[in-house]
Amino acid sequence: MLLRTLADLAWLKRCERLSREQLERIQTKRLRAIVAHAGHNVPFYRKLYESVGVDPDGIESLVDIRKLPIVTKQQFRDTPLTERTSVGTDVKSCRTRITSGSTGIPVSVLVEPSAVARRIALELRRWTAYGIGPRDKVCVVIPGEHRRTYIWSASGLLGFIIKRKIRTLSLAQGIHENAELISKWKPTAIVGPASYHRTLIRFCEEAGQDLCLRVAIANGEMLDGITRKLMTEKYQTDRVFETWGAGELGAIAWECPARSGYHINAESVIVELLRDGKAVALGEPGELCVTNLHRRATPAIRYLLGDVATLVEQDCACGRGLPLLKHKLGRLVDYVMIRNGASISPFRVMQMIEEVPGLAQYKVTQDRQGCIEVDVVLKPDSISPNLTLQELAHKSRQLFGGTPVAVEQVDSINAPGKGKSRLVESYSTRSSSSE
Repeated sequence: MLLRTLADLAWLKRCERLSREQLERIQTKRLRAIVAHAGHNVPFYRKLYESVGVDPDGIESLVDIRKLPIVTKQQFRDTPLTERTSVGTDVKSCRTRITSGSTGIPVSVLVEPSAVARRIALELRRWTAYGIGPRDKVCVVIPGEHRRTYIWSASGLLGFIIKRKIRTLSLAQGIHENAELISKWKPTAIVGPASYHRTLIRFCEEAGQDLCLRVAIANGEMLDGITRKLMTEKYQTDRVFETWGAGELGAIAWECPARSGYHINAESVIVELLRDGKAVALGEPGELCVTNLHRRATPAIRYLLGDVATLVEQDCACGRGLPLLKHKLGRLVDYVMIRNGASISPFRVMQMIEEVPGLAQYKVTQDRQGCIEVDVVLKPDSISPNLTLQELAHKSRQLFGGTPVAVEQVDSINAPGKGKSRLVESYSTRSSSSE
């Protein structure tokens, strides 16, 4: 697997310097191949395409992707893994990837060895872009035991190298055990959810343990401005970055070192931005619909992810030709519904809250009846807690209009568990549409 991973990494690094037109040619070739493969060899897609009269051999261009039906997470949940698996797949050689299920029932996919190599290569590409090299040591936060993660499935020389340079921080263990490993091993980088970084920093502060990193990467959750600033200050680094992916799809995009946005892994996925099933205009926010171009064991084609973002067409200052996503707005289900029928994006909610000084952490939750609760943790050195809470309550009323809202000061928020932690959660039963 080492040679395959290194070959993939070299190819990916060449691809990131290609023009948009060259990348689109790669996407077209791979789209045709994956659709034909799925349409002929995967029972789920064969039945789906037959039901809508789609010829899996009829894809000629990227525009033709719109002929294919959109697939939802619910469809994946309702379909047994065997029906979503390609005929002839060596299941024993595959890794099973299970999503966290934080927004519903978990979804399983199979990742074959070649796709595992590609996922590791994609990880290494963004690590090298952030300045992580062969001599560095990296800690990666995982939800369970290391044997369940794709990166630890590598065997042979690659597996040996990974085990020497990478340690896992399991959420199944206590934070004190993780902090002890970090203290002894002294990694130069930590990769994990934003909520984990907050908890680790808080624990180490209370324990009097110093944290000094060269690179800190947040994944799996939205990285808010307060947490980014906290990580920058406490880790003593200006290299704090965010990456974007999904268990069903793999790595989708990663924050550009030049801070221009999020580079899409265009040679490995196709990203569409949709509203009501139709492509949005350039610069308009839309819901992500993603096609994985290299996983053949359980393909994901036109998979409606639920995240909302904006695609911009501009050349990046870093010189990479990979297209950019801007304004990562969070999951569509986390838009907050207010009484006048409008919906407020998590990004706007976060902006409003982060304008209020003196906050260390926050979480916004809307219940099924539409009422909103804003929980906040104040900084220990907050000069006037009452004024901070009053200002936050005032801004919340302005943003949410006549929707009932309560601001509460709490001691702590969301210590990380097995699922994801979202800063803005809405369980409102009212239908939503993005602003």
